[in-house]
Amino acid sequence: MGSGPTQRPVRQQKIWNTRMGRWVNQHARGIALLDDSGQKTRLKYVFDISDTHPGRYRPKRPYIWQLKDFQQELIAETLLQSFGEGNGV
Repeated sequence: MGSGPTQRPVRQQKIWNTRMGRWVNQHARGIALLDDSGQKTRLKYVFDISDTHPGRYRPKRPYIWQLKDFQQELIAETLLQSFGEGNGV
């Protein structure tokens, strides 16, 4: 989600709590996303890491993957082969 140096990890509350050992702050406002993975489209809420605080037991800091310069050409070629010429967007 997001791009550039200001991107921040977002997760659903359940994932922050169970997998990351972090708790969503009281009164935090989630970011609403459309979820069309089921039979009906619904809203799913995610929270930025700044909306969380560490829990008592081994809180984790999410790994933020970054695109390396040497990967850009390979990814561009793969996308071009898969989807063809784009409209320059």
